[in-house]
Amino acid sequence: MTRSEREWLDDILESISAIDRYMARGDLHDELIFDGCLHRLMEIGEAAKHLDVDLYPDDPEVPWSRIAGMRDFITHHYFDIDPEIVHDTITTKLEPLRAAVESLIAGGEHVPITDSTSAIWEPPSPDFEGPGFV
Repeated sequence: MTRSEREWLDDILESISAIDRYMARGDLHDELIFDGCLHRLMEIGEAAKHLDVDLYPDDPEVPWSRIAGMRDFITHHYFDIDPEIVHDTITTKLEPLRAAVESLIAGGEHVPITDSTSAIWEPPSPDFEGPGFV
């Protein structure tokens, strides 16, 4: 069964909302909340992988490939994840993404995700030293 673009975008919004609910219950020091947030970040990245970015030619600033790359990093480098960077992603990067996705769904102009905001989605370079993803 093939899913529609709208379903993938809805998945991103649901994952962001789930992270909001998790964080309302505590913080990332709670292992269950941390793991739940990581799982939802992976879902966001997986959904991003399935979007046809050619359908959004007026939306070049949403870093879909970087968001997908973050999913790969969490999945394959789980042992190298920095909780502080996860916290920063959750507290500063998801709201601009939510606004951009909601705008795409509404068919309107997107709220740009700036280079400084999109940088968090980029996995570290091969010579990166230290834990986490930046």
